[in-house]
Amino acid sequence: MRASGGRSSTGTRRSTGSNPKKLRKPTTKHHQEASDGLANHSSTHEGTARCLKDTFSTNKHRKRQQQHQHKINIGTWNVTSLTGKEMEVVEEAQKYHLDILGISSTKRKSKGSLTLNNGCQLYYSGVDTTTYAQAWVAILVNPRLAESIVEWKPINEILALIRLQLKRTTLTIIQIYAPNNEADYSIFLDMVFTTIESVSVTDSKLLIGDFNAHVGNDSQAWNGVIEPNGDKDISNQ
Repeated sequence: MRASGGRSSTGTRRSTGSNPKKLRKPTTKHHQEASDGLANHSSTHEGTARCLKDTFSTNKHRKRQQQHQHKINIGTWNVTSLTGKEMEVVEEAQKYHLDILGISSTKRKSKGSLTLNNGCQLYYSGVDTTTYAQAWVAILVNPRLAESIVEWKPINEILALIRLQLKRTTLTIIQIYAPNNEADYSIFLDMVFTTIESVSVTDSKLLIGDFNAHVGNDSQAWNGVIEPNGDKDISNQ
């Protein structure tokens, strides 16, 4: 009979389970012996086998990367007033599966934190108790992230930050509530920039909140950022 390489063969045919190292070496450079036990006959498709191995290795690497990823859902909401509505806000956060919710216009006085009945942590930053209630910001944190919080910094009634130590990075979230008059807006921006610069350069940073600004409705120029149904006016802010 004639072997696959085109040479005459008078011996018995080797079984499929033969050790590839004991096979007769090919006599031409066009026929190479496959390695790693993937085949036991002469083949020119060694590159295909190697490609499959590399693909498998790449898939395992991607799977390891996905296992290290830490997914967090973050939102922001202007609630007008938070007084007596804490659990209502918690229910809305749970409805949209939010792990962190930045809250603007809470009108809650003083600075501090409290644990709600379901285990959520509410961090708030406002004016002192002798001042008329206005503005103020807060951050609601899901119980599963409670141990990840490494810093809570209430700066003033319109600016606060929280830092979380995650698996692969430290995340700093800055919650703001901008003034609605142009006279105070530049002062507000200076405070925001100063706060951002004070954060470690190695931190991942996220600025959220209510900027009290009209951004127009040009959804084509800002695709994925704004929608076409908003106010067409653009404010100076």
